[in-house]
Amino acid sequence: MIGKIICSFALILTGLGLFGQNSPMQYLSHVPKYTGNPCNVSDADINNLRIWREDIVVFLDSLSADIDRRSEAMDAFMEMNEDQIRENILTQQGYSKEDARRLENADDMSEAEKEAIANNMLMEKMGMDINDLKKLAEMDTAAQKRWAQGYGTMIMAESMANPEQSEQEQKQIRNQIELVNEQQFMIEKIRAAEWKYFQQFDTLQKEADDAEVKMNAEIRDWNKRRENCTNPECQQEIDETINRKYYEYCCRFTPKYIKIVAAFRAYVEGSLNDYDALDVINNKVTESQTGIRNTAFKPGLSALSLVKGYADKEASVFQFFRAKLLTGVGAE
Repeated sequence: MIGKIICSFALILTGLGLFGQNSPMQYLSHVPKYTGNPCNVSDADINNLRIWREDIVVFLDSLSADIDRRSEAMDAFMEMNEDQIRENILTQQGYSKEDARRLENADDMSEAEKEAIANNMLMEKMGMDINDLKKLAEMDTAAQKRWAQGYGTMIMAESMANPEQSEQEQKQIRNQIELVNEQQFMIEKIRAAEWKYFQQFDTLQKEADDAEVKMNAEIRDWNKRRENCTNPECQQEIDETINRKYYEYCCRFTPKYIKIVAAFRAYVEGSLNDYDALDVINNKVTESQTGIRNTAFKPGLSALSLVKGYADKEASVFQFFRAKLLTGVGAE
C-alpha cells in the first residue's frame, strides 16, 4: 500500500515537473499539508495521515535533490575555472599576468621565489619592495604620516598623467563598493524579516518544553498510582487521565504552531523575489571579485532553501502530539 502511495505521489511530481529544476513558487504551491487535526487522529484518519507522511517525505527528497543539483553545478563551474579565478584575483591585486600564472604553482616555489614575485608587484603598484614596507612599519607615527602624504601626492600625479586609467580604476572600485553595500542591505532586510518568525517558533518551543516537563512530572505520579491499581477499571481510568493530559498539551500548542506556520508561508510567498534578488547580487559580487562570469548561475537557490524551510515546518506539525495509543503515527 505504502509503495503504491509513494509511486502515486512520485507520478504527480513528475507530471508537475518537480523532479527537474522548477521555480520556488511551483514548489511552494505543492507542499503537502496535513488537513486533519494533529491532536485528534481517529482510526479513520490514520490512512490519510500515512499518505500525507509519505507525500511530504517524497516532496522534501525531491526539493533537496534539486537544491543539491543547482548548488553542485555552481560549485563545479568554479572548480573548473579555479586557475583562471586565482589568476584574475592576483592580477586585481597588482600582480602581472606572468607572475600570477607562476603563483599557481606556489606550493612548489621557494620562499625567495615568492618574495621576488611579491617585490615585483609592490614595485609595480607602489614603487617599493618588501624591505621598504618593513622599514615603514618600524617608523614612528609622524614619519608614517609624512610617507602617506608623499605617496598620496605621487598617486595624484600619476592619476593626472593618465586620467582615463585612473577613472576606470575608480569606477571599478565604486561599483564594487556599491555592490557590497547593496548585498549587505538585502542580507539585513531578509534576516530582520526571518527573525520575526524564528523568534516566534523558538518562543513557542520553549513554552512547550517547560509545559512538557511539568506534564511529565504529573504523568509519572499517575503511573505510580497505576501500579497500585487492583482492577482494570482503575488502570483504564488512569490511562484516560494520562491521554487527556497529552491531548490538552497538544491542543495548547499545536494551533499556535499552525498559525505561525501559516504566517510564515505568507512571508515565504511574498519574499521569493527578494531572495532571487539576493542571489543575483551575490553572483555579481563574486563575479567582480573573481573576474569571471559563472555561466551555471541561475537565481532561485536561496528561495528554494526558504521553501524547504517552510516545508520542514509543515512536516513537523505533529511535534506536540503525545497520545500513547497512536505513538509512531505522528511525527517522530
